[in-house]
Amino acid sequence: MKKRQEYTGIDLFKLIFSFFVIFIHCHPEGTASFVIANGIGRLAVPFFFCAAGYFLAQKILSSSNEDWQTGVYAFLGRIFKMYLIWSAIYLPLMLVIFLVGRGYTPLECLTEYLRAFFFTGSFSQLWYLPALLTGAAIVSVLCKKVDLRVVFAFGLLLFFVGIFNEAYSGLCPPILKDFFEDLYNPVFERTRNGLFFATVFVAMGFLFAKSEQFGKGILPDIVGTVCFTALMCLEGYLLDHYGISQGRYGMYLMAVPATLFCFRLARKIELPVKERTAYTMRKMSTMIYLLHQFVNGIVIDTLADTVLGLKLAGTIGGFLIIVLLTLPLSYLIVRAGAQKNKAGAFFKALS
Repeated sequence: MKKRQEYTGIDLFKLIFSFFVIFIHCHPEGTASFVIANGIGRLAVPFFFCAAGYFLAQKILSSSNEDWQTGVYAFLGRIFKMYLIWSAIYLPLMLVIFLVGRGYTPLECLTEYLRAFFFTGSFSQLWYLPALLTGAAIVSVLCKKVDLRVVFAFGLLLFFVGIFNEAYSGLCPPILKDFFEDLYNPVFERTRNGLFFATVFVAMGFLFAKSEQFGKGILPDIVGTVCFTALMCLEGYLLDHYGISQGRYGMYLMAVPATLFCFRLARKIELPVKERTAYTMRKMSTMIYLLHQFVNGIVIDTLADTVLGLKLAGTIGGFLIIVLLTLPLSYLIVRAGAQKNKAGAFFKALS
């Protein structure tokens, strides 16, 4: 069998970004905190989309039609299975939110949950999984029919339209505003999804996989990553300062070039680590992303706040507690998933 090529730089960046995602969901107030959470941290999900597109494209772009279908279906099936499992894990928390927090009736709970499951994500950060499903499906189908550069341009157009329902909602043109408020948002709520958000970054990953031209020096990519990430932070700050974002963050224009340079940089980095270490890093980044809100809901919101009366939500202390609990739990689950038995297969499916 052909030995799997490891991309340890990508694994490292994904692992680092997973901690930024935790910070996004529990950061304290303050300008510095805002820049980390709603500036640098908003590069995390685009990078995840790009990496997923890159690895999927490596498997299918040069394959026959039959192998292409097998590769795409296997990828989509794995992500959907992951979404089902994590939705079941988070279901008790959702029921508490619906029944206790919002006072829904059982019928309202069922209706709202089904709408969330299919259109917005069954819980907080889980929106990423159906978004990846949608974006990957769109790009995989279109790349068989048109040039990848056209697919990327199409994704870029969707992204540009989508920002007016997200970070640029305060500048939304009247015709788009009427569409979003009257027709789109009552069902989908956000354009932070697979169609408007994921498509461009998954297509970017496909383009990288097709060309595999990253150059030799890393200095231009370091400069590009730093400069465009700084511009993205400034963009996010200004949009918030002038009330344009209206509390919605993440779909920044500068996220596109920042992700491009950041992924190029990560692709060129090679860490002197063993294959097992690379595997653990790769799996833990996904596990941390998906698990941390469960830890947050159980430990911070329920145990600390409701039971003990400790207000840790939105504090550095709360962030550190979530990190210190999520990190070892993620490691244990990843190692359990490496076991060759039924239990191992289940834990492996989680990430």
